[in-house]
Amino acid sequence: MEYLIFPEVFKSELKGYDPKSVARELEKRGHLVRGKDRLQVQVRIPGMDKAAPRFYAVRSSIFEEEDAEGGDVATATSDV
Repeated sequence: MEYLIFPEVFKSELKGYDPKSVARELEKRGHLVRGKDRLQVQVRIPGMDKAAPRFYAVRSSIFEEEDAEGGDVATATSDV
């Protein structure tokens, strides 16, 4: 399963982090599906404009990753 995230939403949710750096890290960890030559994918969505919008496609595996100490990443980073 993949979550399609509009670039504007991706950027706003990162609050101060560089979106491209975060996307590269997600790709490095295997959680980002990238397009042919971009960190974003282009997907046609029924009911939307004819032009296929770009999204960051984040795999559901992001919720399964553990940090180096064996703890849940979501729990480990929630204190930041």
